[in-house]
Amino acid sequence: MSGPPSAAGPPSLDTETAHPDQAGDRATISGGDSSPWKATLLAPDDNVAVALAPIAAGERVVVRAPDGMRELLAIEPIPLCHKLAVVDLSMGEDVRKYGHCIGEVREPIARGAWVHTHNLVSRRARIKRGPNDP
Repeated sequence: MSGPPSAAGPPSLDTETAHPDQAGDRATISGGDSSPWKATLLAPDDNVAVALAPIAAGERVVVRAPDGMRELLAIEPIPLCHKLAVVDLSMGEDVRKYGHCIGEVREPIARGAWVHTHNLVSRRARIKRGPNDP
């Protein structure tokens, strides 16, 4: 049986280090505002998150990650269930989702940008086109 609740109240939520379970469905972000998280990072080493609702360009996005909440600025619209970069990605770099490589960056992708077929080459359905195609 646990003791009485602390008079100081619950611990504050640090958006970079708090565990998602501490936040429930909300994260306290800069300025003390409480906002629902709108994207999720599925594995600790993923470099893209999945949008759980449409995200507008310029919107501050709270991302629920295995190691806590993160916040980033969307630099373009992100459709529902699409990917957004949580770090800057260089051409040729692996794109990681679900803890696995799902593709390769086709052109540089900035943190907060939409990640989709226009800037990602899938490794799931790669078709060999000729003898020199890896």
